[in-house]
Amino acid sequence: MSSDGDEDRTGYGNPPKHTRWKDGESGNPERRYPKRVETAVELIDKLLLKPVEITVSDRSRKVTTLEAILYRLWLKEVAGDARALKIRMKYQEFARQFSKPRIETVFVDNEYTAAFAAIPMDKDKDDE
Repeated sequence: MSSDGDEDRTGYGNPPKHTRWKDGESGNPERRYPKRVETAVELIDKLLLKPVEITVSDRSRKVTTLEAILYRLWLKEVAGDARALKIRMKYQEFARQFSKPRIETVFVDNEYTAAFAAIPMDKDKDDE
């Protein structure tokens, strides 16, 4: 036996020193990580945004699956189907509830905006 202790031992769980990974070296040099699993929301988005071909008035068009569903609901509504109207209203409420708020820009005429636009502004309009 060697008097150096545990450093020279090889065997199960103790590979030879010259074959061990160096400090900072990875055991996965190719960096092939497992594919990330899609969430349910991502999967639904992918399916609803998938393009499909529909025929409208003897003309073929490519639209998203969601557009095709809504178009079909609209056709049923026009035909007088109350259930289709109820379903579309649920879709609409869901979209309104979970859609991102849009930024709305409102332009107001005042002295600053008139000077900025280099447009003369009538003083009489402000008095009204």
